[in-house]
Amino acid sequence: MNLERADKIEALKGSVDELCHKIINQEVTSEQATLEMDRVRVEAENLVPDEMDKFDMIYENRFKRLIQQFLSNA
Repeated sequence: MNLERADKIEALKGSVDELCHKIINQEVTSEQATLEMDRVRVEAENLVPDEMDKFDMIYENRFKRLIQQFLSNA
């Protein structure tokens, strides 16, 4: 993995971690979390367009699970 790619993945990981933190700490509503999830997905499409299948499988499912777990009754 070259440095540029590693930087892109690190930037994406930061966005993912930030959204997970907001969901777990109930800093966003379910609707806001869904909008943020869409924003992070667009960021991923720009940074690593060839790996969207992995993003969907790993991160999108994680976001949905966290929203369900932490925000569905909030």
